[in-house]
Amino acid sequence: MIMNIGYIAAGWIFDYVRELNLHVSVFGFAPTTHQQLFIVSLAFEIVLFPVIYFIRRGADAANGGR
Repeated sequence: MIMNIGYIAAGWIFDYVRELNLHVSVFGFAPTTHQQLFIVSLAFEIVLFPVIYFIRRGADAANGGR
């Protein structure tokens, strides 16, 4: 279910970034639309990393087993 939600959100984000048609130039680097999408994806990963880290930090790795 989470993958399906991510797929739908990615479609909306992809269309939104494409429709913006930004022409940004940073130090002579002018990313294409697909490069902009990779940058947006990287930003989401950077934001989500601490969240996942702190959620998993309290998880117990011990297996009750048999």
